[in-house]
Amino acid sequence: MTVYTTVFGDGTGHNTWTATVQVPGGSSPDPDAPPSVLGTREHADSLVTALRGKGFTARAEEVDWPAFADTPRGALGWRVRVGSFTDQAAATATVKAMAANGFTAAAEWTGQDGPQAQGPQHVRVAVVDPRRFGGQVVASHGESVSGRRTTSQLSAGSLVGVNGGFFVIDPRDGIPGEPAGVGVYQGLLQSEATAGRPALLLGERPSTGVPRTALTVGDRRVDGVNRKPGLVRNCGEPGNVPTDRPLHDTTCTHPDDLVLFTPRLGTPTPAGDGVEAAASPTS
Repeated sequence: MTVYTTVFGDGTGHNTWTATVQVPGGSSPDPDAPPSVLGTREHADSLVTALRGKGFTARAEEVDWPAFADTPRGALGWRVRVGSFTDQAAATATVKAMAANGFTAAAEWTGQDGPQAQGPQHVRVAVVDPRRFGGQVVASHGESVSGRRTTSQLSAGSLVGVNGGFFVIDPRDGIPGEPAGVGVYQGLLQSEATAGRPALLLGERPSTGVPRTALTVGDRRVDGVNRKPGLVRNCGEPGNVPTDRPLHDTTCTHPDDLVLFTPRLGTPTPAGDGVEAAASPTS
């Protein structure tokens, strides 16, 4: 195995440091939900007015959906920033001053903004020679499907670890930690596929493919595996509302949902309307 490291972009040009206003977790009940920095134009204008009233040089910026997104084009939302600095220390000092006035912010490098990001971006590529490599390439979700763990935790003892999938973060979208797409670990299906979306297939020769899952109980189709009934992260299944097409980072609803829970779920099954039946394996 050979690991190559390279850096794209030198971070020159228009790129500077700035302070981006944040609302930790937004309105999410999840204490670990990522900070919310995007909102409506009205909310952004209100923040700009409040910040300028405290002496900060605030501005509102429109953020568009990236060109590769499978969602409608146009504005993703508005963010509010303060100042333009040549070094991180100055931006951090402004963040502290904002905190003293009741605002939460983070120092950010604008070189990562948008499709014209100039970097610097650090990229590492691991090249494995299958004729000489004597190890294994495996997938792991830890001890349970639910719950979140870092790549470092899951890859402890490995030569190389890669973050390899999408999952639910906010409890409003399902069970935190549940995969948003197909998940097969140690040969056992633990999460259904998102129809039309590719996946990495690990085996003697790893490859990519577009898997589909087909489970039935009697003559009734099983809609999902190890997820909160009625919520489908990334959509992509028949009967999803508002669409049965795959939509990244979107949660669809599914009326009359039938979900299979396995012992690997790792948390009590979700409470709610409906009927739950327990089944034991037959000999």
